[in-house]
Parts: sequence; C-alpha cells; structure tokens
Amino acid sequence: MAGRTQPPYSRTARLRLSEYTRNKVPAHGTLFVHCGRAAWDWKDDTRAALLSPEHDDPALLDWSVCQLATPPVLVINRNASDAHLEATARACLRDGAARVLVLQPPARSALFVAKEVTHGAS
Repeated sequence: MAGRTQPPYSRTARLRLSEYTRNKVPAHGTLFVHCGRAAWDWKDDTRAALLSPEHDDPALLDWSVCQLATPPVLVINRNASDAHLEATARACLRDGAARVLVLQPPARSALFVAKEVTHGAS
C-alpha cells in the first residue's frame, strides 16, 4: 500500500469514519464509493464517501480506508462499466474491506466477500 495514491476524498472519509467510531454513532460506519463517469457529481456527499472515477484504475489506488468501514462498503454505479465496478470492489477487498456490495439497478447488484469472512451477512 505504501506509495499508492488514495482515491479522491479518502482523507475526508477516513476522518468521518473515525469520528463515527469514536463517538459510537450507530449505523454510520458505511463507506460509500461513487464509481464511473458521474462520480464527481457526488463529490459533496456528506457521508463517508470516496470517488472511483472511471478513468482511474482502482487496482493502482490505496483503498485502506475500507478497513475503518462497518461492512459492507457500498459501491454505487454512476455510469461505470461492469469491469470498473468489479475492479473497485476487488481493490476494496484487497485493502481491508470485509464485504463490498455493488449497487447496480435494476436487480444487478452483487456482493463481494473477503476470503476470511465465512458469512455474507453483516
């Protein structure tokens, strides 16, 4: 992970997730990842959120902020390709997410689970 760039808004998301944990704010540990060409339209998300613009290769980024999230990490399709959504989910798992739910309406959502996690429910 050393030397890799973090996704846009990682610092803000890390601060928000740490604050939620420190203050024991219930139901606020979810990390939202906006993917695709329209990801920048969501840059002002007030939740713990990152961007995964489609022109960036998610595998080259440091997604370690996912370690702070309460499962699952939610990857939201903002006009992203299926390949980009899957690459983002796999990069999040690689860097510490236990579960990643890719939200792709209509009815094409997918749950990715880390190898160490034996149950898909959070």
